[in-house]
Amino acid sequence: MRSIVRNGLRLPAVPGPFDTSPLPPELSKGVHEFGGLNIMLRLAKDLTKRALREALGALPRNALDTLLDELCVVLGTDYRRRRSRFRLLSRLAVDSHVVALKVGGDYGVMQSAAGDSHILFRYSEEHRFADRTNKLIAEFFGDDPGSYIDVGANIGMTVVPIARSPLVQCLAFEPEPVNFTNLIANIAANCPHRNVIVKQTALFSSAGLLRLELASENLGDHRIRLNDTAGRLDEHQRCTIEVQAQRLDEAVGEIRSPIAIKIDTQGAEPHVFAGGRKVIPRADLLITEFWPYAMHRMGGDVREMFDQLAAFFATAVAAEFEEGRLHGPMPVAAAREWLAERYRQRVDDPDWYCDIIARK
Repeated sequence: MRSIVRNGLRLPAVPGPFDTSPLPPELSKGVHEFGGLNIMLRLAKDLTKRALREALGALPRNALDTLLDELCVVLGTDYRRRRSRFRLLSRLAVDSHVVALKVGGDYGVMQSAAGDSHILFRYSEEHRFADRTNKLIAEFFGDDPGSYIDVGANIGMTVVPIARSPLVQCLAFEPEPVNFTNLIANIAANCPHRNVIVKQTALFSSAGLLRLELASENLGDHRIRLNDTAGRLDEHQRCTIEVQAQRLDEAVGEIRSPIAIKIDTQGAEPHVFAGGRKVIPRADLLITEFWPYAMHRMGGDVREMFDQLAAFFATAVAAEFEEGRLHGPMPVAAAREWLAERYRQRVDDPDWYCDIIARK
């Protein structure tokens, strides 16, 4: 084992390429259990971070400012680097006790929590969000009156552009307090027609209190937790809060047709359908997320979704991911078989989901 000295800094000793001395017991165990390559990569990463932290700490302020300026230039050269730049901005904002960040785009100036490095980044990069969904709903209404129900409204990336039409009455549901606060702010800033009603509640199969597990970076990935089963994405380690839940049938009053409904609840969709057996059949356009992994983890019965689709809609399109491949339109009977097969195939895959676009 030998020490390495670089620019006056003595780094911890690491095994040299020709060093035949035995490894310490803790490293020997790690090599045996996880493989020497993984251990060495982890050591190299830790050493690099430590050396970089010490080197940066030794820089005078003017040199550090210059380094930050150049870093901003480098991080602006492509999509992946710009994503890293936004994550840095988000982290610095959180560390500086900044409450919210604002980004301008096609829907106006939209704000979210300082820690939102996913949705707000996409809006900063593309100047829009959920573009296909928003276009479908806007084209559905055209210049005509109607009602739009947004289940899982988040910070308003769909309800805000839809509410641009003064003829469309909008009803938005969002249970998470920080998202709800920013949803209210975004509606106030960008929806002058006073045609949006917002309710801070989760929609579920029954009314009551539920636990909501909170995602740290993607603030669109908060999920209802019904059990403490370990998740493939370590969701069981998230902190939770209690939120109020209602049934869709009880939360929606008199609304005029035609009706468009969007449901995006990170796996709670079967429960939303179960609580909406009067309202969902009235929809002329239904867009709902279908994420087998999250639905299975939450214990929802997907047959509830399949039955309502088959009973009350004529055709469906399955759109893989937000801007991915389209399957259909197809008769709902064929769509039901397609979705059932995908559910069986993808129930253990946390990366796959699709949107179901159903019409009368």
